[in-house]
Amino acid sequence: MATANTVSRMHAKPAVLGDTATIGTTFTLFKTSADSAVPVKVYIPGTDRLRGKSFRVHASGNVKTAVTTNVTVTLQYGTSGTPGSNTTVEASTAVAVNTTDAPWSITGEFIVEDVLKTLRGSGTSQVAGTHAVFTTLDNAPTSVDPTDEGNAFVVGITFSVGDAGNKATLEDFHLEVM
Repeated sequence: MATANTVSRMHAKPAVLGDTATIGTTFTLFKTSADSAVPVKVYIPGTDRLRGKSFRVHASGNVKTAVTTNVTVTLQYGTSGTPGSNTTVEASTAVAVNTTDAPWSITGEFIVEDVLKTLRGSGTSQVAGTHAVFTTLDNAPTSVDPTDEGNAFVVGITFSVGDAGNKATLEDFHLEVM
């Protein structure tokens, strides 16, 4: 849940993944609308507002499955609608969510390393009650310019089995200064 320290958040609730097409074994980003190629983004404020400050990016929602499947939630650094063009900074393990509804969340805590322009930090996730402890980032993005207004995070989901009954929502996505 966003706090008074929130400096960036998604602007509108995105489309429900799986409402208009079957989602499954391909990583799918949450989009601004069902027919859009534009992912939902949370921007890092530029103009040095975060220089030397720790910040947290958090996303949460729900998944619904109609078959036996595993769910993986992924937080990426980047702005592209093509997931392979972004850098995965945190990903949950594949968690069994079998013919049920379940909550998910993913969180990264970051600081921009000023000299090397690298994003440092750790992350955690939870899917259907399976919680991962905070660990070092899966990948540390480089060439992160804290003065650039265009840096952002995106989030998406993967089901291990494609099915028309697979659905995913993104209820909250924000960045806050710690």
